[in-house]
Amino acid sequence: MGAMHLIPVTPGAGASRPRALLQGSGSAAHYRGQACLKMDYKAGAQRDLARYLPLSPDAKDAAELREQRVELNAVRTSRMH
Repeated sequence: MGAMHLIPVTPGAGASRPRALLQGSGSAAHYRGQACLKMDYKAGAQRDLARYLPLSPDAKDAAELREQRVELNAVRTSRMH
């Protein structure tokens, strides 16, 4: 198997294309949410984690992801005030 090459995606530039290609998949939402967190794209992470958690409420990392969503909401709420 050859080396995997990742193409960097900046928030807003092309982030919607992978989302459109992978709509409806719980695992895809999980991986997109994690990728968005790593890119500090909080809105995308929040959206994908909100999609993933109802599809996989008993996942091993569900509690951790719920905490991350709470933190993302807190950051978003504090910026609005």
